[in-house]
Amino acid sequence: MRGETPLSRSAVRAGLGCLAVSLALLLASAARAELLGGVAAPTEMSGPVNAQAGLAPAQGVDTLMEDAAASVKVVRSGADTVPATEIDRGKVSWYGGRFHGRRTASGERFDMHELTAAHKTLPFGTRVTVRDLASGKEVEVRINDRGPHVRGRIIDLSRAAALALGVLHAGEAAVALLLP
Repeated sequence: MRGETPLSRSAVRAGLGCLAVSLALLLASAARAELLGGVAAPTEMSGPVNAQAGLAPAQGVDTLMEDAAASVKVVRSGADTVPATEIDRGKVSWYGGRFHGRRTASGERFDMHELTAAHKTLPFGTRVTVRDLASGKEVEVRINDRGPHVRGRIIDLSRAAALALGVLHAGEAAVALLLP
């Protein structure tokens, strides 16, 4: 059409990435509502809040969902058990000292001692669980920056997150990204 500029490939990819994340969130929400008997309850309920509402504290039950969609798995057990949706697999790397104190793409100052990460398309503030495919270790991070800017990598972790995941000395590892 006249007066409109064509979208670049990267803009189209970013839009498709956001669409995929939105769909994954919608599917995870629907699966969670099904687990809770059609009621989407909050993920965390503290004891005092339950007592004020006249509810007994929730009892933890170890569960394992067998679902046709292999990407939906229970990653925690107990009262806060919710399904996690795998959204991507690839290589992880980390960044730290050189960027400590500088502004991130979200506008906040980068703190290499916090559990944060850079992702190309996930919205700022999104919490993602990163699972090392070799060791099974997991760390939950908050997206606050854009990157990685190296082909083949899907997420850049802060130094603290890389240390918690056990990939600090290796520099990179094969991981899966999960939406909790």
